[in-house]
Amino acid sequence: MTTYLKFFSLIFVTLVFTHCNSVKKYNETINTKHSVEAIRKDIDFTFKKIEKLHPNLYWFISKEELNRKVDSIKNSITEPLTSKEFYFILSPLVSEIRQGHNAVNFPLEKFEKEEYEKRFKYTTNDFTKLEFERIEDKIIVSDVFDSIKTLKYAELLKIDTFEVKELLNKYNFLRSSDGFNTSFYERREGLFLPSYYRIENPTLDSVTLTLKVNNSVFDTTFYREIDSTKLDKKRIHKKEEKKKEEKEKTEESDSLTKKKDENKPNHIRGYDKKTKRFTRNYEFFKDSSVGYLKIRGFVNGPFNELYDEFFEYVDSANSSTVILDLRNNLGGRLNEIHYLMEYLALEKFITIEPMEANTAIPRTNALWSSNNQPVLILLKSIVTPFLYAYEKSTSKKKNGVFYHKMKSSKLTEPKENAFKGKVYVLVNGNSFSASSIISSNLQGSGRATIVGEETGGTFNGTVAGVFKPIKLPNSKIVVQFGLGMIKAPYTESPDGMGVIPDITILPTLSHRKKGIDTELEWILNEVEKNKKVLDTTPEREVLPHKELKEENSAPIEGQKVEKE
Repeated sequence: MTTYLKFFSLIFVTLVFTHCNSVKKYNETINTKHSVEAIRKDIDFTFKKIEKLHPNLYWFISKEELNRKVDSIKNSITEPLTSKEFYFILSPLVSEIRQGHNAVNFPLEKFEKEEYEKRFKYTTNDFTKLEFERIEDKIIVSDVFDSIKTLKYAELLKIDTFEVKELLNKYNFLRSSDGFNTSFYERREGLFLPSYYRIENPTLDSVTLTLKVNNSVFDTTFYREIDSTKLDKKRIHKKEEKKKEEKEKTEESDSLTKKKDENKPNHIRGYDKKTKRFTRNYEFFKDSSVGYLKIRGFVNGPFNELYDEFFEYVDSANSSTVILDLRNNLGGRLNEIHYLMEYLALEKFITIEPMEANTAIPRTNALWSSNNQPVLILLKSIVTPFLYAYEKSTSKKKNGVFYHKMKSSKLTEPKENAFKGKVYVLVNGNSFSASSIISSNLQGSGRATIVGEETGGTFNGTVAGVFKPIKLPNSKIVVQFGLGMIKAPYTESPDGMGVIPDITILPTLSHRKKGIDTELEWILNEVEKNKKVLDTTPEREVLPHKELKEENSAPIEGQKVEKE
């Protein structure tokens, strides 16, 4: 044991020393011109790794076509390039695989810890408190957090010297969608725009926006502001925390329990301090006959208590309809969508097929690919033997493919109080990854009516689950790709398309400005109309949802009805 500890202590000291010198060396590397041979070697390195570990590389492109594109790009490189210049060549090449989880990270300069804290830790720029949305081919300010509320719904024309379309044309197609889907490209223009601009201006010391409200065009500038009081607050905060800890030690256990209960609503909903919004939340409409569950991502905090709480209310209120809102939900945990399915399924189900991989140890492989900070190296060294043994013993190989059972791939019974009424699911082009998987399940099983826009993730599955980041030896660019083939239990043709809504409805700018949620409003109107039909004509046979709508309702603003 002593020898074991000495060995890892030596590794720890070596890594700390190496890290202190790595920032300067990294910055020099990404700004230095790399030879043509070095760039070509990095391309070969990238695709050799992907070919070895990607579980379904030729799903949307043939091997011959991909090799042709790789060779063509390599031959086109005739002059030395910096890592930043190389990024604009490599990223679209990787996107040819047509897997939306594949990513090439832009090589931004790094900062030493002291410099970072001095410049950024105690400063803010209110530009980061703006949220954008693409609507009717315009980019608008869709939400504002602790900033100038009058900017909400203003159209964005320029960021500094960059026309909005110029930024989008430069960056939006460097990363692919899943398959042949196009709605993800369109819808993410607003969502990802700040990250595109940050490549051009990583420090965000100042940002000038050119905005249009009605017929008025004006500029507004956001500055990075140093808040010196934060330093004092930090010192005061430490003293207060110390006193608080001493006080809590003397408090009665019931007081501690009470405080925990008071914080519980924020905790189980996944509270985001920056946006002051919950990751998951719910409310009820129509005298509690309609339960509305909004999930912005299958991430951030625990989830089971919130879902238990919501469906208990649904059950006690005898709600007839549940609306699941997955718009702008980019995905997350498979275990979470599996748990949610336990409340929505009417019979035994699986959420995904067993995960397919090219290796028996994808998690172990991914574990050592990133975040290799000194302390994490020690933790990984302890965890690895157990994880490796688990993966080796539980994976099954068939026809050269390793199958990994996951909780969400096990046949599961619905919960006793599973909801049995009408389910609507709201989706849009930013409904991606896990949110597409659960939408595919609910539509494929006939359990729900999908309303909105084609999802950004494909109906038939995606390559994700476990991720492998690789650092290229010469340019130091990091490329990430999935190691697990995640297949939905239902399939649809043609392959490579998203979950197509049963009712396609797009939001409108006029509705946004009036505070009307176009898609949600349609569902609530439909619920009311169906209720009136049932109340007034009990002896009449109730028609299927689409036919009932076409016979009894006219399209509202923004509505597009799918043809039979």
